[in-house]
Amino acid sequence: MENKLELNIIWKTDDILKIDKQLEEKDVVTFFFDEIHSSTIIKSFKSNDVKKRAFTRLMWGIIIIPALFAILYLLLLMNVGEVIGSVLMISIFFVILGVIAIPFTSYTEISLKSGNLKKRSVAKIYKKNLLGITNILLDMDYPEKINRIVFKQCDNKIYITFRHEKGDVIPLGSPIFVVDFNNQFQLKGIEEMLVEFVSNANHEIKIEKIYSNPK
Repeated sequence: MENKLELNIIWKTDDILKIDKQLEEKDVVTFFFDEIHSSTIIKSFKSNDVKKRAFTRLMWGIIIIPALFAILYLLLLMNVGEVIGSVLMISIFFVILGVIAIPFTSYTEISLKSGNLKKRSVAKIYKKNLLGITNILLDMDYPEKINRIVFKQCDNKIYITFRHEKGDVIPLGSPIFVVDFNNQFQLKGIEEMLVEFVSNANHEIKIEKIYSNPK
């Protein structure tokens, strides 16, 4: 089977405070290189299982919401305290919001777009959701500059993060690429892609490696 470049992504959330072994417990979404929709300017990656994941989450929501309403109804019949009822109502509200948000927060495509567009160099990462809406996920130049990309090894995994110039912070919601340290095809392919990608930013972006077992 022919090797194909892929992006294994963990989304940066508030509970990810540092890059270490805790990331092994995080969900990883895989996006495969899409040759048809890629070009010298755009490198496109598509996920094959996002729709399935979204459908599973939707089904759980459909099950949980009626169950919570049933519990709330029983509590009202039993004339149980208002506090528990209020907590349940709040829970139902957030579950409904979560279900509504599924198609907006489930991403089917990630694209790295770089080059001279409209007489200006750009280097941006885009995301497309289930509704087909495309938004900028990460801009290397705006509103805060990305000043370095770090390849950090934790056991047999390499975690690739984008860091803001100010405070060396990993932007919330940004992608963390996960690569098997022993998969040199993927590791070299992603590194070469990122080197080309950041070369079109409007400032210098360093690529740094922190390996405990350098190859």
